[in-house]
Amino acid sequence: MRNTLYHALFAGTAAIMLFTSCSLLDTEPEDFVQPGEFYKTEKQLQSALLGVYATLANNSVYGVNMLGRVGLTADLGYERYSIDESSVGYYNVSSADAKILGYWRDLYSGIGRANMLLKYIGQPQMDETIRTKIEAQTRFLRAYYHFMLVIRFKNIPLITEVPEDSNKTSVQIPQSDPREVYRWIIREMEWAAPLLPDASTLTGGGELSKSAAYGLLARVALYMAGNPLNEPGMYAKAKEYAATVIGYEFHELNPSYKDVFLKLIQDEYDIRESIFEVEFYGNNQSTYTTTAGQVGRINGIAYSIDINNWGRSLGTIRASQYFYQLFDKDDLRRDWTIASYSYDGKTGEKIDCANNYWMRFCGKFRREYELSNPKDSQYTPINFPVLRYADVLLMYAEAVAADPDNDDSQELADAYEYLNRIRRRGHGLDIHTPAPAVDLEQAGKSALLDEIKDERARELGFELLRKDDLVRWGELYDRMQAIRSTIPDHYTSSYYVAARLYYGNVSRRDIVWPIPSYELGVNRRLVQNEGF
Repeated sequence: MRNTLYHALFAGTAAIMLFTSCSLLDTEPEDFVQPGEFYKTEKQLQSALLGVYATLANNSVYGVNMLGRVGLTADLGYERYSIDESSVGYYNVSSADAKILGYWRDLYSGIGRANMLLKYIGQPQMDETIRTKIEAQTRFLRAYYHFMLVIRFKNIPLITEVPEDSNKTSVQIPQSDPREVYRWIIREMEWAAPLLPDASTLTGGGELSKSAAYGLLARVALYMAGNPLNEPGMYAKAKEYAATVIGYEFHELNPSYKDVFLKLIQDEYDIRESIFEVEFYGNNQSTYTTTAGQVGRINGIAYSIDINNWGRSLGTIRASQYFYQLFDKDDLRRDWTIASYSYDGKTGEKIDCANNYWMRFCGKFRREYELSNPKDSQYTPINFPVLRYADVLLMYAEAVAADPDNDDSQELADAYEYLNRIRRRGHGLDIHTPAPAVDLEQAGKSALLDEIKDERARELGFELLRKDDLVRWGELYDRMQAIRSTIPDHYTSSYYVAARLYYGNVSRRDIVWPIPSYELGVNRRLVQNEGF
């Protein structure tokens, strides 16, 4: 059962939030606790670190909005939640969008917490090994939060220290060159990675490890290699980072794809596969505060009544026909990732979706398997995967296939083998035994890259990576328009209407989000992104 980080979360977060502001531009403490008076003991540093981790669970990040209300599923699925029709969730994007502002502010708040902790980290008398571990986690998270910002907004301020003055001149900070932001992120992550614990020494993926650090470094390098920065030299770095994780010889694919997600749903750790995850705990029904989220409630199978205790869900995400047909009929991932049934709104009974491809919900996070009893109508304890070992294998393969300077035949063979292991697992076969009916034969780097693009969809669908993948491949607009062309205009059911809006609203500017208009108003040195 889960323990560790988030069981103690609110004790630490409550303390740190007494003096941590809610915005990048707020410099005055919001309560009477002075920061310099807090960071006096090792326990207080640990509490402050928990406050930095807590950013991941915020509603504007992995707690709610990213799960299915800001368009991250791209060509794999569309939003059907009418309250969001005039928002980023339907690609109807404006600089006044509350979810975009919340994302910006919450991540900069997390950066602010990290900067505050780093400013005072030397105060307590304590074991230097523990202090270094706290610093490594804090600096890595601060870098990761900048990464989450730069991939969405491209042009962002790089904030590495606590503003000192009260007249707010020090927070009139211009945007940095995106390349410099990426380079700083990589430097920080590379510094922190070797100082983090081995994954084999941890209970689960709720805490950063060397494997999580190098795996996420591979992701950063791949994004830098692709659009909009186009730094192909970073493919070699992505391969190097991914190879580091593989080289630990600790991580392995769970033989059962379904079990990967059952463990996330049922409070079990599987750090060999789920290397880094956002932890949620409880359902907010207890007498003490828990850290529940809404995984499964936002991105589950729609269910609005209490009969059968399946667990209520808004079901904001439905799969596209394109995504469903991307799987072959023997791929076990299809009917787990894309639910083959819905729930009757009156009886709660399961209804087969038959051949209607556009009404199928995301099925990865099914509340019916949740162990909470009774299930809360809003909150769930289901964890969300940020980095899985399957992604590490796919990133290695992509880095080899996409690198114009890589002609290593053994690395290409390894890349095909890693891809085939994932395919075998998807078909319920032994991961390490060749399977001619499933395995891809070597056909060069270009063919491999095309296969990887489809395999990332099949393996990682609805795990919030797809839009970013399409952006870095330079394919977002064309893919979305292609899917819009397949939806008949004369179909009037609400899900067809929603799909036409979602795919039809996309424009070429949508590779980034606009800088929030509120932030433009308070930081006069910010410049709006092109097209907004």
